[in-house]
Amino acid sequence: MTELRDDPVALHLRIRQAVIDRSPDVDALIVADQFEEVFTLCRDRDERDAFITMLIAATTATTSRTRVVLGVRADFYGHCVQDPRLVEAIRDAQIAVGPMSSQELREAITRPAVLADCTVTGPLLAAVVADATGQPGALPLVSHAMAETWRRRSGSRLTLDGYLAAGGIQHALAHTAEAAYRALSPVQQDLARSLFLRLTALGDITEDTRRRITRNELDPNPDTTHVLESLARQRLVTLEEGCVEITHEAIIRCWPRLRGWLTEDRDRLLLHRQLTEATADWEVQDRDPHALYRGARLAAALDLAAADGSRLTSKERRFLGASQEAQAGEMAAVRRRTVRLRQLVTLLTVLVVIAATAGGLAVDSRDSAIQQRNVAIARKAAADAAEVRQQDPALAAQLNLAAYRLAATGDVRDQLMSAFATPYSSRLTGHTSDVVSISFDPKGTVLATASWDRTVRLWDIGDAHDPVQLAVLNQPERVMSVAFGEGGRVLATASERSVRLWDVANRRAPAELSTLPDQRSAPTWVAYRPGGVMATGHTDGAARLWNVNDPRHPRCWPACRATPARSPR
Repeated sequence: MTELRDDPVALHLRIRQAVIDRSPDVDALIVADQFEEVFTLCRDRDERDAFITMLIAATTATTSRTRVVLGVRADFYGHCVQDPRLVEAIRDAQIAVGPMSSQELREAITRPAVLADCTVTGPLLAAVVADATGQPGALPLVSHAMAETWRRRSGSRLTLDGYLAAGGIQHALAHTAEAAYRALSPVQQDLARSLFLRLTALGDITEDTRRRITRNELDPNPDTTHVLESLARQRLVTLEEGCVEITHEAIIRCWPRLRGWLTEDRDRLLLHRQLTEATADWEVQDRDPHALYRGARLAAALDLAAADGSRLTSKERRFLGASQEAQAGEMAAVRRRTVRLRQLVTLLTVLVVIAATAGGLAVDSRDSAIQQRNVAIARKAAADAAEVRQQDPALAAQLNLAAYRLAATGDVRDQLMSAFATPYSSRLTGHTSDVVSISFDPKGTVLATASWDRTVRLWDIGDAHDPVQLAVLNQPERVMSVAFGEGGRVLATASERSVRLWDVANRRAPAELSTLPDQRSAPTWVAYRPGGVMATGHTDGAARLWNVNDPRHPRCWPACRATPARSPR
């Protein structure tokens, strides 16, 4: 996945390798069915663009041996033509698949029956063809209706009476779904309702479509298992490889009960879908507090839980509980900080009034004492401002200004200048010893810090005011130096006894690639140069150059074995 996302040509190269032993006129065929899910289920625009770019690169390369077929619903064709790359790719390569003809419908009905040693009576064949001819998307309805007719067969004959008893193509699927639903207990019916709503992707200006979910999204309990197995036996849902999805979107169109669920409170369904996705992101990020809801989103989600809490899974309820606790803690901290700052401002105001009153009543002989008192008060206010500067820079500046007006001493003036000259900064906490080296990746969004606590930490500093720790690389010795290379995909770390190369393309799961051969002296620093060259410094006074074009097998250049330079005397 990482290879295909980072390099659009990777798929083309993989296919070239796969067909290298085949005849030159043999190509690889990739079929991307239900291509509309690129727009309905994929919320990551970058991932969607990478997928489309990969397919187009595989078909347009000079040495391409790849052909791609996209199966997309007509009502989503407008999404395709909004992408200039897709417009160019499909301009002269479109095949419109319309409703089946009457002859095609006859073959679709009779040939499976022949394979099952059954016969289709003439009246049944005429009725099904008449009902389905000209109907878009009728094939799954025909399939289900014929399966229900087979269950009601007379010997080996499929009859019109069995077809009508099943409800025909217009009602057979709805009858099956309704019967399966009514066979459940009240608690299981609520679970079935929640399940079908989760399995439906709500359309904006398009029809609703099916949505695949993993079993992890559901609460594991006997009732959930019974509902899934019951619906699967009726071919209403499909279970495979830990995933669940509606067997066909015709269920969404033809089952009146499900249509009612989807239309009764659509805004609340959209809100619940957003809560489900936020909960999944929170779980993937190891329950990062920054991924929790706050403010208006939390209030809306709590209203949803209060109105119909049975829809929520245990994970979603834990997510909301954690969001409430986090917001309450932040609000309490803000209230405590505000009270303290108000007390400081009040104290300073009182002291200023006392100092001014004392100055008006004092005689010349007391000027010196008052001046000393003012200086002490101003210094105290400046010290208090320094303590609150990280939490509230604006209030700290006000305190410094008031202190300077009270006593314009050199140190108070310096504090005032610092308050206006020093920008807000973020602190990266986590190391337990001295940080001795740092390195930015080429894009400047990731920072690596090395410490004598034997760790290297990766930080996401895309938002400089809110840095996030991504990963920790544990080392056997104290780390001396760190440097990014290979466009930020490789990280070199120099510890007291070794130099290691790490694959950090996945920022949250770095993997060690290699360790440089022993140079019989401790490394002290490491640096990269574009072009696959790395330099290391050692305690024997020598610097060595390395060929790291293949970071898994670094090689020392012969010139790097020069003896250390002697210091002039």
